[in-house]
Amino acid sequence: MINAQENANADMSKNKCIRDIPRTNSDVICELAIESRELSFRLDRLNKAIEANPEAVSAHHKELWRKQAKAMQEYNDALGERIKDLIDNG
Repeated sequence: MINAQENANADMSKNKCIRDIPRTNSDVICELAIESRELSFRLDRLNKAIEANPEAVSAHHKELWRKQAKAMQEYNDALGERIKDLIDNG
């Protein structure tokens, strides 16, 4: 039977193999753009929930939603900056 440590080592080995494959700047730009698009969709859904202001959601959770949305937006902005930098300096 394989234990949890062996599973973790196998997962790390898979990730290492993936990371050993060289990627071009174009590959990275595409990956970042896909991640940004997916994040934008999730952020849009979250912002719609915040705007709906459902009564069934506590004020505390609504504040957590706003905090989460802010962090998601900052992360998405950072992805955009990385994409721009790769385009400008790649």
